[in-house]
Amino acid sequence: KSLGESAVGIVGTGSIGRQTARLLKEFGCKIYLYDRLQAHDFA
Repeated sequence: KSLGESAVGIVGTGSIGRQTARLLKEFGCKIYLYDRLQAHDFA
């Protein structure tokens, strides 16, 4: 399985979570974000 075929869950949408999501999205990953404190419309 290649990285681009992966689904990735990220807990926390702070600066590290957002940057990680951006990086993985460039590889074609499906991104799932969760933040228990805030609802973000990011990915």
